[in-house]
Amino acid sequence: MNIGRTSLRLVPIVLLSRGAAFAVPIAIAMWFGADSVSDAWYWALSLPTFSLILAGSALGTAAVPIMAEAKSDGAMAQLLSTVLGWVGLLSLGLGILFASSAPVLLRLTSQFDSETQQLASTYCWLLVPFVCLTTLSAALKAACELKQIFMALTWTPVLRATAVIGITWITLKPLGAMALPIGLVSGESIQFAFWFLLLWRKGIQPVPNLKLPPQMLKLSQHVIWLLGGEALVAFNIVVDKIFASRLDEGAVSILEYADRARVIPQTLLHASLAMVAFAVWSKLWATELKSQAYSSMNRALHWVLALASPVIAGMWIGRFVLCALLFERGAFGPSESSSTAVVLGGYLLGVIPNLLAILLVRIHVLQRHFTLIFGLGIASMMLNAVLNWFFIHSYGLLGISLSTSVMVCIITLCYGIKLPKAIRPRRWYVGWTAFGLSLLTAIAFEYNGAPKQLWDKQLWVAALSCILILIWALRKAPTPKTEAV
Repeated sequence: MNIGRTSLRLVPIVLLSRGAAFAVPIAIAMWFGADSVSDAWYWALSLPTFSLILAGSALGTAAVPIMAEAKSDGAMAQLLSTVLGWVGLLSLGLGILFASSAPVLLRLTSQFDSETQQLASTYCWLLVPFVCLTTLSAALKAACELKQIFMALTWTPVLRATAVIGITWITLKPLGAMALPIGLVSGESIQFAFWFLLLWRKGIQPVPNLKLPPQMLKLSQHVIWLLGGEALVAFNIVVDKIFASRLDEGAVSILEYADRARVIPQTLLHASLAMVAFAVWSKLWATELKSQAYSSMNRALHWVLALASPVIAGMWIGRFVLCALLFERGAFGPSESSSTAVVLGGYLLGVIPNLLAILLVRIHVLQRHFTLIFGLGIASMMLNAVLNWFFIHSYGLLGISLSTSVMVCIITLCYGIKLPKAIRPRRWYVGWTAFGLSLLTAIAFEYNGAPKQLWDKQLWVAALSCILILIWALRKAPTPKTEAV
């Protein structure tokens, strides 16, 4: 399978589907802006977002290599059944625990008024089913990736976003702010049912239970360390929301909107190259074809550096225009859009290291470096909290995004130091050249001030420069590929 070619075929679909998914926060911004309702909503969403990242990264990453060793569809179904049973039970307990403790946490950590605190607490209880569904869906997604159902997986966000926006819009007038959790839970339920049906048609017919087959014991040993490390990394989202809730009204919402814009390239990587590559690497690893796996890993990392650099440079130069186009409508005005762009600028400084880290973590998972992942998880949470504490006093909300970027750069460097010798970053000539040219382009156009209007000539000249670098990188960078597996 040519990983690069398969990934590129998925990119247009990913752009469309993730664009549809991105319409959800855009709709919320249009309906509620950045006020006490959206602050309460995004505070309550911090645990579901935490569980989504945790399950998607830790559970999905740990489960794929183990499922790849399954000798038959029946064995895979048995393992998946146990994963669904235990994950469902644990996520239900986690959701109830968070909802029960929300009133105390809000009083201790936020500066919300009593009405906003009550609304956030209510949201926490209504989102308990969403916490369960996101973690269960992560297990189904891992199985779908191994069965190479990439096209259907890529289209799923369109289905989910359509359901979320449609149901929220229908219930918005009669239910008001309560329409938000109703729409989100409904959309997630539809996505879960769709993925379950895809697997059922492929011969994987899981029935959730709490039995522990031998493969599950092996998976649990890996997941404990991986869950611990990824939980600490994902908990940074909760920490950031706590710091933001101590600032002015609307700060939590603006941080959330900037974060949503920041993860656009990350989402593209997750839904294309990372999804395809990790499934292939896992099968190569399971069949002892490690040299081919290392070659593919080296090319994939090189490819990401080369292609992501001009894209992120373009986002940095056009961040004010991007935020205006995405969010500036309805209750979300120019001042909120400008504040979101400023915070986004802080996040963008760490996006390229974060994209590399997505693949680096998967490489270390295959090598069973779970204690490394756990240790860096502890380091990331401690570092992020300390940096937030110092930066927020000098830079306000921007300090939270800057601390995230600094933390990501340091953690990615630590992952890179422990890479196997077969992966050689010093020979990524095209990648480093594209990175250098993109950096110079961003600095040159930032010198005269970032463009604020869509019709600004400087914006279009910058866009053309980044596109030319991207085209050159596409032609010169080695495509990640491997033999069919």
